[in-house]
Amino acid sequence: MTTPLTHRRVERFSSLLEDAHVSRWWFAVSAVTLSVLLVAIIWYTHLPSYLATYPIRWWFFLAAVLVSPLQFAGYAIALRSASTTKLHLLPVFGLEVGESVTQMATPESVGSFALSMRFLKKAGLDLPSSAAVVGLSSFVSTVTSAIVLPVAVLLAASTINYAELKRDIPSGLWEVIAGVIGGAVFVTVLIKAPKVRFRLAHSARSAGAYVRTAVRNPQRALYIAFGEFVTLFGETAALMLLVLAVRQHSNVAALVVIVLVASTASSVVPIPGGLGAPEAILVAGLVSLGVEHKAALIAAVSYRLLTYWMPPVPGIISLRWLDRSGRL
Repeated sequence: MTTPLTHRRVERFSSLLEDAHVSRWWFAVSAVTLSVLLVAIIWYTHLPSYLATYPIRWWFFLAAVLVSPLQFAGYAIALRSASTTKLHLLPVFGLEVGESVTQMATPESVGSFALSMRFLKKAGLDLPSSAAVVGLSSFVSTVTSAIVLPVAVLLAASTINYAELKRDIPSGLWEVIAGVIGGAVFVTVLIKAPKVRFRLAHSARSAGAYVRTAVRNPQRALYIAFGEFVTLFGETAALMLLVLAVRQHSNVAALVVIVLVASTASSVVPIPGGLGAPEAILVAGLVSLGVEHKAALIAAVSYRLLTYWMPPVPGIISLRWLDRSGRL
């Protein structure tokens, strides 16, 4: 029997999700959609049969599981560094883990932004200061990734086997990926066309403000950039360990490129999970580095499980903890 205290906690947590733009109905729909998509990906890639027959080094799998949470630690370092108010690292880390729920259940990270704002307001910041902290963290992190990507591409260019890439990955798969991303972008722009000019102007003004803040506070900017490096290190290390787990080898710089491109695809496609585009990019990228196709499928899908599909499970627990402790 549900006690009044338990009922109040459930209602309060439901209110928290609704404030993050995750209604009960939308959360249920998202959960079902993501589950169906995940099952479809696993079935299409024959992952269970591959895992049963492929000689996998499970210690590397365990190491990948242990290192993957570094992506959330990096997010936490970046957000904490952007704030002028002292924030304890553990609750901020819990917030970032919790935002793995809203990243999947709300478009364009709207829910994650709302959760961050609510967390910072509870920490004592007013509304403009909270928005500035979230914006500065996101801006510096994005700039850092934009700088790292071309450098990694230059370092990795000589290791990519383009002939192998074209032969091993069917052209139809590329057409599907391009069609999904192109269609999603077109629909998004079509729906939001009236707001595009306003948002571009607002983004330009915000970028200028963030640049001035970074110039005036270079130490804060460096700490935020360090957080982005920690995130990138965690994601790249997880993928590298999974590649080693399937007894393959790859270039580290090339893995950085693959991780950044797959992450971008997951964000650009406004559909839960990117509709398989990140998984396809991961497989294609690993194959281009000489990873055997079956091994690439195992590593790619396992990587997405660790960094995207599974984190919402501890994410729900983390949100409940933050809510009960009065931090959300």
